[in-house]
Amino acid sequence: MREGWLKKIGGYVLPPKVEFARICSVHFSQESFHQGRARKDPVKKRHLLPSAVPTLFLNCSEAPNVNKNAVAEYKDSLPDEVLLCLVRTRTYIRIKENAKKSYVNRERRKKEKKMKKLVS
Repeated sequence: MREGWLKKIGGYVLPPKVEFARICSVHFSQESFHQGRARKDPVKKRHLLPSAVPTLFLNCSEAPNVNKNAVAEYKDSLPDEVLLCLVRTRTYIRIKENAKKSYVNRERRKKEKKMKKLVS
């Protein structure tokens, strides 16, 4: 399925890795989804059909919920339309948050190590 998606989106494989790339739901028609219920969640959730391929290639700059601050931060490194689609992906945001947490944890461990040396 991934290969079909990559063909449809024209080879835009965005960082950090291909296996983590996601396409936001606005690129799929309503027929690409089925309604389901999560086991513990009573709210109906949409799920992509296994055969779903993105068919709606919208101008992502007009898409709702685009984080304008993130766009400004990376404006020079990627074309605008690619960047705006990237900002919408949950995976990219999650990876960025995880990188920040890793950095904070690494710095905390360094400080703890220094304190341990000073105490002993």
